[in-house]
Amino acid sequence: MEAEVERVKQEFEEKQKRKKEKEKEKEKEKEKEKEKDNKSKDKDKVDDKDEKTKEEKASTHHSTGITASLITLQKKPEEPDPVEEEPRVFALTKTFYQQRIDKKRNAEIAKRNRERLQNPNLFPQVPKGLP
Repeated sequence: MEAEVERVKQEFEEKQKRKKEKEKEKEKEKEKEKEKDNKSKDKDKVDDKDEKTKEEKASTHHSTGITASLITLQKKPEEPDPVEEEPRVFALTKTFYQQRIDKKRNAEIAKRNRERLQNPNLFPQVPKGLP
């Protein structure tokens, strides 16, 4: 019995260590993503300035505006970065939990009452013999 308890304790400790390692890895990934976002924002600012200068040059060279419209078509649409959604954890407060229990209890009581009313043997009967 003691050996089994020790084995379970070791398994639990190993699981906890794995959990902590995963959390650390997630934190590192989040930090890397933040750094990438910051770098991409800086690049976007530089790219926007370059595009504005190109548009100004193109519009001054051609009065028809065809090249300006081509440049705007060549712009890459901004795609939002895929964000990993973590599972949402909800806390169930006592009042809401109690309301759910009450609803279930009331439903069971109503069901029992319907069954009682449908069974004619449960109703009291008139005595048959004379006293």
